[in-house]
Amino acid sequence: SLMSPVSPIENSVIGPFVNLEAYASVRNSIVRNSLVGEGAQLTNVVLDSSLIGEKAVVTGQSKAIVVDDEGRLEL
Repeated sequence: SLMSPVSPIENSVIGPFVNLEAYASVRNSIVRNSLVGEGAQLTNVVLDSSLIGEKAVVTGQSKAIVVDDEGRLEL
């Protein structure tokens, strides 16, 4: 897993095989086998094999998703 040192991670499990770009925040989540773009916000999610674009916001529960840059998804 590759994680930027400027990405806040709280109460979460990251990995294996996760690329977390700069300023992406992960809270109360589990993320595996996924790419998370710069500035994305993940809260209360379970992601596997997902692609999250830059500045995307994802909240709720899910398994495998794709959210474009600046997209917003609530589950």
